[in-house]
Amino acid sequence: MRPASLFLASGLIVAIGCGPTPEVTTETTVRAARTLSETTTTETVPPFNPPAGLVEAVTISIAGDGRDRADVIAVANEDEVGLFTSIASCSLVEGSGWFPLEIVAADRTGSFLRLWSHTYTPEGLGAIEGELIVRRPGRVSLAAAVTVFVGDGETSGSFTGTTDDGETISGEFECRGSLSTSEAEEHADAELSIRVVDNDRVDEQRIRRLGFRASSTQACPTSSEGTSKRWQIIDAEHPVGGLTAVRLLFNSATNQWSGEFQVAQDVVVVEQLVVAEMPNGIVLSGVSTDGLSVDGALSC
Repeated sequence: MRPASLFLASGLIVAIGCGPTPEVTTETTVRAARTLSETTTTETVPPFNPPAGLVEAVTISIAGDGRDRADVIAVANEDEVGLFTSIASCSLVEGSGWFPLEIVAADRTGSFLRLWSHTYTPEGLGAIEGELIVRRPGRVSLAAAVTVFVGDGETSGSFTGTTDDGETISGEFECRGSLSTSEAEEHADAELSIRVVDNDRVDEQRIRRLGFRASSTQACPTSSEGTSKRWQIIDAEHPVGGLTAVRLLFNSATNQWSGEFQVAQDVVVVEQLVVAEMPNGIVLSGVSTDGLSVDGALSC
């Protein structure tokens, strides 16, 4: 769990709550009722609602040369999720075409899958060149260059490619319970995209790309001189990958920027953030208090 120094600034809203529900059986996993020792009363914990900007579940199947059956990885956001813990994220539908393809499926057993593209998804969502990495406990890791074909419903698709070892692979993916492109607001004309990298591991490098869309009047404050010493994204309407809020502050006493990024249940804090103001936004980079590399850009 990352530091819990949540945003205390006025007006910052993180949409993670969930209210009580009747005790009915649904497709959502409900935690088991526990009996209180002092009474016979039982208490049922309400179903978990994924934080804003996360799909309900991601499923990917992979078949290849010499494989008897397809390898299937399915992850659902059914419990508390974190930046690099159990998480199901699918920017293809969460970002509604604004962001590069980025599908992450990771569970608590150590299985991790990432399917991503190097460029923004094209109009029409045709063939997208990208990469795939898969790690499963007790199995050889898989890395491949792939071409992704997005389905008509923009919530599923397929891919083909070749691994670093020369194996030909193919597969299918599905993202369930996500935002629809029809829900995009016309005034969402600004975009923040960040990348969080965990390099502090011997056997792997973990990467998450996140972002959100908002109104430029909300996300891009400027003074009469064309600059700003405070950037605060409030109540992101279209989060991607669970990034729901960002706060960037400039300390005139130290001449230094700092940043906080709300990601699912975590807060990534960067005490010394390098910020460069551009004509159409800002670019930023830094290292969090937990040693995570953070870089990104706000385009207005």
